[in-house]
Amino acid sequence: MKKQNLLLAIIIGFLSLACSSDNNDEPQLSIKDLLTQGSPWTFNHYEMINIIDAGSSNFTQTDIQNDVNSRENGTVITFNQNGTGSVFIPNEGTDNWDWEIINGNQLKLTFDGINSDILENLNVSSNQLIIETESVSYDEDVQYEVLHNGKYYYE
Repeated sequence: MKKQNLLLAIIIGFLSLACSSDNNDEPQLSIKDLLTQGSPWTFNHYEMINIIDAGSSNFTQTDIQNDVNSRENGTVITFNQNGTGSVFIPNEGTDNWDWEIINGNQLKLTFDGINSDILENLNVSSNQLIIETESVSYDEDVQYEVLHNGKYYYE
């Protein structure tokens, strides 16, 4: 009986230690707070998930990733606390937007008050922003816009 009580005490001790390590006294930041506090975000890399429509293009996953990584190099996005923001793309300039979080993990961007994009599966931490969305890469050989889905990583 003493062995069972000792074993039970050890198990309870381990469980209480495991539970106490999960409790963090730091407050959890909202997605909005994480977006704005980490801002501005600089493009790091792109990872393609799948090709949606390649038409007659022979683009491979590597071709698409290289295209997007080259095109987005130097891109900086900014989220302001008041729901405004911007994207700076080298050699193209800056576009402004209004933004909001919808349905928990979707980012709605509105350009010029009329054109809206909803980006799915937003994932943000204090040091990384990941946006999953559909994009196009232009294949000049066959003059076709290859539609693909992937993740944009910002730091």
